[in-house]
Order: sequence, then structure tokens, then C-alpha cells
Amino acid sequence: LVVAPAHDVHPDAATVGRGGRQRVDVLAYRIDNFDGPITVAASDMPLGVSCDPVVIGPGKASVPLVFHAQADAPLAHAAIRVIGKARLDDTDATRVARSGGLTWPTVNTPGIARLSDTTVLAVREALPFALSAAPEKATANPGDKVSIVVKVERHPDWTDAVQLSGYDLPTGATFGLVNIAKGANEGKIELTLPANLKPGTYTFAINGAGQAPRDYWKQPDATKPRGAAIRVVYPSNAITITVAGK
Repeated sequence: LVVAPAHDVHPDAATVGRGGRQRVDVLAYRIDNFDGPITVAASDMPLGVSCDPVVIGPGKASVPLVFHAQADAPLAHAAIRVIGKARLDDTDATRVARSGGLTWPTVNTPGIARLSDTTVLAVREALPFALSAAPEKATANPGDKVSIVVKVERHPDWTDAVQLSGYDLPTGATFGLVNIAKGANEGKIELTLPANLKPGTYTFAINGAGQAPRDYWKQPDATKPRGAAIRVVYPSNAITITVAGK
């Protein structure tokens, strides 16, 4: 297993804002055609940070591991530990995840990456918004539609629109883009599972994208204008669906 920060084209670090959520991507390098479920969990997190275990399902080689920081979590950082567990034949196997990331920015070209000794998670100032999705756990059959309600928890000074999209969905699962209007606090998606989806347990997240001032986190001088807006993306809590066999 390898843990990588969320950004896909820039070098980045795992940072979660107070009262918000952020993810890291856990990549599984499967060997000898092993396709069983891998349960991934984190420990040794900074004070005030929690993280629910997730599952890399059949046919999948990655999963979002989502961290949540309480609104009053101290500003701090810690070297966390990410562990994966799976059943190999009749043996319980455990793997400690390595840490990796991009060496320099890349766009439309293969990225050069490197491994590091530790995965560091930092807690920083509050984010403009956070997403909460329900249900967190569900059971379905191949071909079913699963309704998911997504709520936006807004910082008092942020009211812009949020666009929802799926992240690391079960193979072949889809739902259309959903927009939560400016000032609104809730949206609903209909996740369609493919009829040929392998039975098993799958974990994924819903990403929310919006616009926030570039210096939103820096507590700028109130007498000066805020910086230009940039696109920010934050995940919901992890959602785990168990797909039954026909």
C-alpha cells in the first residue's frame, strides 16, 4: 500500500482544516491476481482528528481515506500510521502503507514521484465548507440505484455554490453532476450501480468543488481586498456500500 496526498498534479501535503474533511488516496499494488477486499485504517492522528476505516473492493486498486477535524482541534501535525488488512487463503495479512507524492508539478505528462519514510497529517485553520453524506453505509444489489443526501456545512462567511461529483466510485457506477445552489445547504444524488458489478464491499466519497479566495486561510488584513478566487475541492465522509450477489 502507498498513501498519497489528494492533489493529482502538484506536490502536496495531507492537511485538514478545522471543522472540515480532507482525504488521502491509498493505492493498493495487488500481486498474483489477488482481488479480495482490503480494509484500511489510520492511527496516531493529531488530537481532535478522526478517520473511519475504509475498504478497497474487488476490482479496485485505490480508496479515499477521509480525515475529519473537530472545529476546536489544535493546530498541529503528526506522523500517522496507515495499515491495510486482508485475508490471504487462510491467513490474515497486514501491510503498513508507505508514503508517496509528486516530486514537482505536472500537467498532461507522466508525473515523477518518490517515496518517503512517513505520512504527516496537519491540522490548520477552518475551511470555507465541509460535506456530510448519508447514509454512510448501505446494502444494494447490482443494477440498483442508491440515493445519497449530501449536506453542506458552510463557514459563516462563505455562501457560494458547490458542485458534487463522485470520487473512486465502484467500477462502472455513475451519477450525474449535482449543483448545490449558492446559499443552499443540501443536495441529492442517485448512484447507479452497474448490473455486472462484482459482489463485495466498496468505499468511495463525494467531492464538492467551489470557489474561495486564494488567501481564505490566512486571516488577511480586513482593510485590504481578498485575493482572487481559486477552485477548492473537499470530500464528504467515506461511504461504504456492500453489494450482494444475485
